[in-house]
Amino acid sequence: MAGDPLVGRLVDVMGRRPVADRSLAILARPYVGGSAEALTVVAKTTTGGDGSFVTTRPGGTYVDAVVVLDDGSGRLHVELELDGSFPDELVVFLNELESHLRYAY
Repeated sequence: MAGDPLVGRLVDVMGRRPVADRSLAILARPYVGGSAEALTVVAKTTTGGDGSFVTTRPGGTYVDAVVVLDDGSGRLHVELELDGSFPDELVVFLNELESHLRYAY
């Protein structure tokens, strides 16, 4: 895999939806020249048996980002870093919780 990795996990807190072998796409709206562009796919990956995944961390600056699952559900919000970059680690909650794991504020 070229570039820095983005590691993460798909989590269903209630245990109602499968997290293994799920395809997911990360879409983001890049910030270019003082304006936001349209949402585009910046990464695709498939989860392991425990919901974990690894993909290439998208470079650049973004206004917002979402995750869409293989069944079309989602547009689950991804919290970007303050500078608009992607975090190194991402937890995607299927239960409408904030989809970014931060260790400290």
